[in-house]
Amino acid sequence: MMIASVVGAILSLVATLVASYVAANVPRTGTSTPPTSSAVPTAFPALPLTVLVPLGDSDPFHSVGPITMGSTRYRDAVILQVGNKAGGTSLRYDLGGRYTRLLATAGLGDEAPTDTVVTLSLAVDGKTVMERRIGVGQTVPVSIAITGGARLEITAKAPGADCCVSVGLADPVLT
Repeated sequence: MMIASVVGAILSLVATLVASYVAANVPRTGTSTPPTSSAVPTAFPALPLTVLVPLGDSDPFHSVGPITMGSTRYRDAVILQVGNKAGGTSLRYDLGGRYTRLLATAGLGDEAPTDTVVTLSLAVDGKTVMERRIGVGQTVPVSIAITGGARLEITAKAPGADCCVSVGLADPVLT
């Protein structure tokens, strides 16, 4: 079922891009002048981050799926599994400069021990654009500018935490 929804999202994205390209580059019947530009449009439709595959150098301790944070159940989330690993857990994505903003809700899975605190960092092209300490039961709205960014890195650290604490970016959307 998960594969079907990912394939559906990808097919929808491809259909949107093809329709935009055709609309911009194919002359209408009866039109006497050709289109002025043959470039593919630069505006991309909103895309759930959950349909992108992390780059190969990302940590393997992640998943995509539902998570409950702050007593709210989210159906779609990027989930990092964090323990007491010194460098934390990181995911890296290729954005290709196509998006302007990342919107999401960040938090810890409600199953984490009550005294757990995680530091969540988001970086674009190596520059940290958001860093928050998040405790159990808290959620943090995420709205970060990523205009023209080639790489997005999500890092979660939980020094002293038992393995494995779930840190989620719920309903993550690239616009």
